[in-house]
Amino acid sequence: MLGIAISKKVANSVYRNKIKRLIRENYRLLEKNITIGNCFVILWNKKVEGKEANFYIIKEDMEKIFKKINILMEEKDV
Repeated sequence: MLGIAISKKVANSVYRNKIKRLIRENYRLLEKNITIGNCFVILWNKKVEGKEANFYIIKEDMEKIFKKINILMEEKDV
């Protein structure tokens, strides 16, 4: 389960929704490697401009955080 919270102070609704879409897509791609039974709430830091949101930076950050808290399983080669 995923929850996303972005303050109105970050950017206007267009950029807030863009950030939410990027976070959801990255979570969808990582979801198969996350251990079962976890719920997440992602808070966007208002120090980072909403216009600077980038798919690959968000992906790297999410992978780094999930590995740090030890809930991201390594991908298995088939």
